[in-house]
Amino acid sequence: MTQTTDQTQKPTEIKSPCIQVCKIVNGYCVGCRRTGKEITHWIRYTHEERDSIMQELHERMYLI
Repeated sequence: MTQTTDQTQKPTEIKSPCIQVCKIVNGYCVGCRRTGKEITHWIRYTHEERDSIMQELHERMYLI
């Protein structure tokens, strides 16, 4: 997936932890460990917000 901010900038790749195993259990996706809200809003988050969430994902493994 790519994102652009205006017509003069090149598209930039949007990082995503998605591994195409999409099932919500206890409020978290079993594949990527994001919440439904995070998945829905992922494209709207800044790169910094996405990086911050991605740093938390490993710890979430134990919540599912």
